[in-house]
Amino acid sequence: MRIKILGSIVAMVLIYIGCLSVDSFANSKATDKVIICSSLGKVETDNLIKEFTDKEDIKVEVAYLPAIPLAERLKLIAQKDYDVWLGGTAEEYYMAAREKMLVPYQYAESSIKDPEIGDLEGRWTPIYINNITLLVNKANLAKYRLSEIDKWEDLLEPVLFKETVLVKPEVSGATYGLITSTWQLLGQDTALDYARALRTQEPLYVENQGEAIAMVYNGEKTIAVLPSEIAFRTARKYTNLKVALPREINKNMVTGVALLRISKNRRNGEKFLEFLLGETGQNLLLDNQGRKSIYVSKNETGTAKECQTPIDDLAWMSEEKDTIIRAWFDGQKK
Repeated sequence: MRIKILGSIVAMVLIYIGCLSVDSFANSKATDKVIICSSLGKVETDNLIKEFTDKEDIKVEVAYLPAIPLAERLKLIAQKDYDVWLGGTAEEYYMAAREKMLVPYQYAESSIKDPEIGDLEGRWTPIYINNITLLVNKANLAKYRLSEIDKWEDLLEPVLFKETVLVKPEVSGATYGLITSTWQLLGQDTALDYARALRTQEPLYVENQGEAIAMVYNGEKTIAVLPSEIAFRTARKYTNLKVALPREINKNMVTGVALLRISKNRRNGEKFLEFLLGETGQNLLLDNQGRKSIYVSKNETGTAKECQTPIDDLAWMSEEKDTIIRAWFDGQKK
């Protein structure tokens, strides 16, 4: 028993100091360096950095941020000499900016389709967006004689009692995005009315996306609420699943990059940011159905919006997250 407990403690310590483990990438001509901490997956991070180091004579040291609460992650970042934070969300960068951890930088060569998606002060830069989608089990849909599930009201169908799974909003941008977008677009009263109606359907809230996907794949549940990139990637792999995009109420879930105030290699950090926003970086980032670019190319016009999304109130969403989630579950007015 003592060995098991000790093993658990060691595992927890390794999780919390996971960011201390650093990989290095460089070409043979590298004479300078940049240090990156990443919230993206390791494979994608490594692919981006390998491409960057092929083009630039810069050594890259990269650390992979552990999945710990934001306050602890910010503390971990602040303790290290990182130059760039890759893969954070708009809400995370807002909180980091509030702690004066970020420095402004705006790349002159890029033009955002919808300026409200980015930070007007340039403290962080969006690199792509996801929307909220529904991953649906086709066989269950046929069993319940439902032709399509593509609106939030569809989750209230009587035959879908106990058939929806969501990841807990404390850790899921998609679930939290459903809450905040409904609130912003329809107003507090209507949003909480919907929350009460959804609760009568007894949806299941799980700890992570893998659990939600497995339940829909196995037919234990009919619908999972997920980010578009995860849902499309899964549906491509498993033919018994399909994806629906609720268009009337949705959210632009931004993934971005930021330069850190503690940086000692500022210009090299800027070069990495410019790489991400350039043609090669964007092609790599967008080689994933479900992600969307938010930048206008020379031959492209228009908007990134394919569905109704609010302009995010980042102060409200970030600073009052616990209160918003509690109101959603309790059906209480804030």
